[in-house]
Amino acid sequence: LGRVGIAYNKNTRKYVLLAQVNEGLMFATSNTPNGRFTFHHIQDKITNVVNDMTGDQSVYNDDDGKAYLVYSNRKGRSHLYVSALRESDYLNAEPAVNIYN
Repeated sequence: LGRVGIAYNKNTRKYVLLAQVNEGLMFATSNTPNGRFTFHHIQDKITNVVNDMTGDQSVYNDDDGKAYLVYSNRKGRSHLYVSALRESDYLNAEPAVNIYN
């Protein structure tokens, strides 16, 4: 478990925790940012990413209420990506947009 980030989703009134696990990108939810998080699922692939999954990553919450995952590819930092988190609940990373090579 590593590279943890949290985003607040105002639609669900839940805090969503994203973390890397061996199988992919884990999602969990809680009512508070420091509360007990409940496992939701693991996303094992992000479309349009070299090696299918994230390397270094961070969660970004925009002022407009949207949240994004900003990351490199799994095996190196030769590509940088941004994926919007699914707007309704933030429980999925949408297809990647390559922002730098």
